[in-house]
Amino acid sequence: MAVFFRVIVSYILTLLIMTVAFIALLRTGILTDVPLFFRGVGFLVVLSVALFILGLILRAMRDPFDRGSVETLFSAVVLAFAVNFAFFVIVPVTIDRSVTTFMLASMETKAGEAGAFSKSDIETIMEDNYLRAFDAVGRRLEEQIVSGNIADDGAGGYNLTQQGTDFLEFARSVADVYGIPKTYIDFRDGAAAN
Repeated sequence: MAVFFRVIVSYILTLLIMTVAFIALLRTGILTDVPLFFRGVGFLVVLSVALFILGLILRAMRDPFDRGSVETLFSAVVLAFAVNFAFFVIVPVTIDRSVTTFMLASMETKAGEAGAFSKSDIETIMEDNYLRAFDAVGRRLEEQIVSGNIADDGAGGYNLTQQGTDFLEFARSVADVYGIPKTYIDFRDGAAAN
């Protein structure tokens, strides 16, 4: 029972240390020119390696022959990475990229100015602010260039790369498996890509 308790404590401490360090790194302003998703994944990888190495050093200082704890350390770091990655992608990255969140925040700041918003009012807010003032398309283009899904042709144009095509095929396969509508990922029949 004592071993089990030590393992659980090791997992919890590793998760807490990684989470606090990850949040601290995100708040430092380091690499803010890198898209949030890539910056976060990079920080998590660096933190995982650093925590694993630090754990190895601490274990070697305590008991250099305790090899079983290395497996626990590795598992704890992998779990901490997975939990932080899942939460990061589901919440902060989604908030950063969310059209819905932007729409709600825009309505909140203009609430009471002119009564209820019409659909046309909201479309104007989205087009003027989200798309143009905050350069939503430019941000997405830059992210996709960095990820390798599109390429800048150097003459003001962009092309889908083979990686981008492969990603779309993967996305469509996932949609098939989970029964997700392909509204935003399959325009091959001319549905909306015009």
